[in-house]
Amino acid sequence: MYLCLCNGLTERRVTSALADHPGIPCVSDAYRACGCTALCGACASAMKEAVRAERARRSGADTALLGAD
Repeated sequence: MYLCLCNGLTERRVTSALADHPGIPCVSDAYRACGCTALCGACASAMKEAVRAERARRSGADTALLGAD
């Protein structure tokens, strides 16, 4: 599914970029990780959700690792 039509960013590409750049704190960094910038802004909510979902995934992974000790 496309998250950003202006830049041709798919959900898979954004998720992969977020996974490859573990320190991504915000949406603008997600665009940079994909090699572009926000253009019209129509995708802002979808990109924000992608960042939130990746943070939640990492948080769950961190929690799982803490329980492994």
